Amino acid sequence: MVFIANYCDKIRLERTLPHLKKEMKILDLGSGSGWMTNSLNSRNFDCVGVDIHLENNHPFYKGTADEIPFPDNSFDCLIMIEVIEHIKPSCYAEINRVLKNNGIIILSTLLPKSDPFVHFLSKIKIVDPYVTPHINLVKIETLPWTLINKSSILLLDQFGVFRITKK
Repeated sequence: MVFIANYCDKIRLERTLPHLKKEMKILDLGSGSGWMTNSLNSRNFDCVGVDIHLENNHPFYKGTADEIPFPDNSFDCLIMIEVIEHIKPSCYAEINRVLKNNGIIILSTLLPKSDPFVHFLSKIKIVDPYVTPHINLVKIETLPWTLINKSSILLLDQFGVFRITKK
């Protein structure tokens, strides 16, 4: 169980790093255990994590995708690793609010068709159990941002990099 999650996280980190610059201010939204935030900060990036299960203790802050506790245009990059399937599309406006113009979004999410299989694997403890229900299974091509890079992880997961352009 841990091996699969750690392997996928390693791939996600490797695919994320080429899109980042040291001068970027980065938000890890839905940071969970904080592995991505900590991984980036250990590489001298400026990253903060936000999660509903956290207390405010820099670099981590309590918040949700529909109430991100930062001012408008605070971040150059927003990362969501296995998060978008847990949030309502109405949260996209809040994501846009905290991102700067020409900011990037990096995310991974299950392919919609793989959700039943992964749910089964979680029930038999092959992968981590679902923390909250999947309410927003999407193909990343349908998201409202400009897709600039797409790949898959283990044929179950989609990984995408998007650019946001504000009018």
